[in-house]
Parts: sequence; C-alpha cells; structure tokens
Amino acid sequence: MIIAQVSISPLDKGISVGKYVREAVKVIEESGLKYHVCAMATEIEAPNMDTLLDVIKRAEQAVIDAGSKRVVTYIKIDHRVDIDATMERKIKVAKGEL
Repeated sequence: MIIAQVSISPLDKGISVGKYVREAVKVIEESGLKYHVCAMATEIEAPNMDTLLDVIKRAEQAVIDAGSKRVVTYIKIDHRVDIDATMERKIKVAKGEL
C-alpha cells in the first residue's frame, strides 16, 4: 500500500483558496480511495503508484478547470512493500498502540 500526502493549491486566487481545494478533494473522494483531509494537506492510500498519480493528476486538473492559471502541487509518498502499511496502522504505531 502507498500512503501519500498531497497539497494542491492555486497560486493566482488570493489568500482564500478553499473553493479550489474542494474541487481537488471531490476528485479524490470520487476515486474511491481511502483519504483523510487535514488542515494543510490530504492523505491518500493507494494500492499502486499508477493509481495514486492518476488521482493526483486529475485532482490538479480540477483546480485548473475551476479557473486557476497556476497550480502548485506538493506530494510526499511513503511506499512500503514489506507490510501492508495503511494510514490507520501508521497512526497506531505512532501512538504506541502496535
């Protein structure tokens, strides 16, 4: 399982960009992948890199389609292959529950 942290933001829409972020989150939600929206980024679980990058690409395009002429996308990927790593498992490990 791949866990990614993604932040997609328009640079040309001022200081309040929530409506553009919502467009990106809609695409992630419609993908059917497990995700969690946080204050500064969205975390996504994907079964493989192709699926992850396809969803991110479509989410970024949604921000462009909403009217942005310049978008910055930050991606941080944790691709662990020795266990079935999930967001829930990582949180439990961090809390000392596993």
